[in-house]
Amino acid sequence: MTAPLKTLLIGFGGIAHGLAADDRMAKWFPVATHIQALEQNPNFQLIGIVDPDPHARAIAVSDWETEAFETVQAAAALDPDVIVFATPPGKRTDALATFPSIKGVVVEKPLGGDDGRHLIETCDARDFPVQVNYWRRGDATLQALATGDLKNRIGAFQAGHALYGNGLANNGSHLVDMIRMLLGEPIWVQALGDAKSVHQSPITDDVHVSFALRFDDGTCVSAHPVDFTKYREVSLDLWGTQGRLSFMQETLDIRHFDTAPNRGLNDAFEIASDAGTLLSSTVTSALPNLYENLSAAINGKAALLSTGQSALRTETIIEHIKLSANQDGERLDVKMGAK
Repeated sequence: MTAPLKTLLIGFGGIAHGLAADDRMAKWFPVATHIQALEQNPNFQLIGIVDPDPHARAIAVSDWETEAFETVQAAAALDPDVIVFATPPGKRTDALATFPSIKGVVVEKPLGGDDGRHLIETCDARDFPVQVNYWRRGDATLQALATGDLKNRIGAFQAGHALYGNGLANNGSHLVDMIRMLLGEPIWVQALGDAKSVHQSPITDDVHVSFALRFDDGTCVSAHPVDFTKYREVSLDLWGTQGRLSFMQETLDIRHFDTAPNRGLNDAFEIASDAGTLLSSTVTSALPNLYENLSAAINGKAALLSTGQSALRTETIIEHIKLSANQDGERLDVKMGAK
């Protein structure tokens, strides 16, 4: 049996462990944090956390029975196989230099512009996989849709619209990545209004902006922000030539709608939007699947699901949406090849 991968978790906030304490989230996402994913997977062995906050370190020791370090340098002797970066952008590449033993990395989005590009370039140069936590890429239902089931259900894609909140770089980037996963690469983006500051976003200086993504065949998806202080929603609604798929409640609710005879006109059809079929949601296993996939990739048994290069494409689109907003809605080319 292969020895478990010794794993160091850098950053010990909400996505690292804190969300596990939310009772409502636990009902729908039993594995919502990195430490939960590590604890349940025998291919990984958590050997410590790094966080400058003494309270966070105390929780790591008392609740998770692991070593805790104030700085990356203090943990240098651990020789981890895997690093999980659950921190904002900045100094991630410097941390890598401390650990020549690394075989793979998990990193939270956003990658963070030039800092993120440097991180991915460094990891590529050292020839180890980087799994970016765009977690929907670990969702088995979405994977099936992306590899042919979407066209089987709705025919040729015609138009889409979407909602997000709590920041373009935050939930907006997850939405853009999901659109790329299902529909491929857009060729241009366009902001549909001004960018507005979002103070509740966990990402510094994040904004809300409506935008459109256009694809090679002339189809578009438009997206619009909503105020999460009123209610939460990250949704995507795709209309094809033969049906419709809606992804609601942050992909917990996926419904397929067929065509039916039109109720107001002979010899015409409509989408039966009052008679949807609920698809099985596998989003609750998405994060564990990313970890299982990373383990397989490190051992040369699988291709990575959410690569650093793919994440850079998503974040390039986000950057261009913001740039378009600053340029009064100018259309900006983002054609980047295959997804």
